[in-house]
Amino acid sequence: MNREELEGALQIVNHNLLTENEFSYMYHILNLTGRRKVNFKLFCVIAALSERITHMDPVIRELLNKEKGWKRDTNDYDTLDVRMNRSKELFQLLDEGDSVPFGNALASSLAVELTAGGLSPELTNYVMSKFNREGKGYVDFLDYVTYVPLFIEIHEKIIKDPLCSKVRIK
Repeated sequence: MNREELEGALQIVNHNLLTENEFSYMYHILNLTGRRKVNFKLFCVIAALSERITHMDPVIRELLNKEKGWKRDTNDYDTLDVRMNRSKELFQLLDEGDSVPFGNALASSLAVELTAGGLSPELTNYVMSKFNREGKGYVDFLDYVTYVPLFIEIHEKIIKDPLCSKVRIK
């Protein structure tokens, strides 16, 4: 199916409206920007990611929709690629090797990193409740990538006020 058919099919599958920024975000996360057509296997992966996006916390979804780098009209895709590569690197830092299944990281490692990033214990617990809903103690890469806008917002707040003991997401 082509790109227009893909968007229509995703709207039908999810029964939730995806915005232009959310479509663009998915295309860039999955490196689909140059593709004209997708097969069924790839459609299933895209549908899984789109479902996670539509079920994100409203605050995080708002961050995704305000983020300039996800908009189709902008040509700032190099910045987006750098951010995605850094996100992959950060996730790999959370991965502690043999103790977790491939493609996962310990939820406790993410909690430590969020706390080190200046999040209050309450906000860290809130974020971790979103990542560890099933109580398995792991964060998978797809969940992690889905919340990249949150991590970007945290990073920008830390850069603006590095000595602040709390980071507040608006």
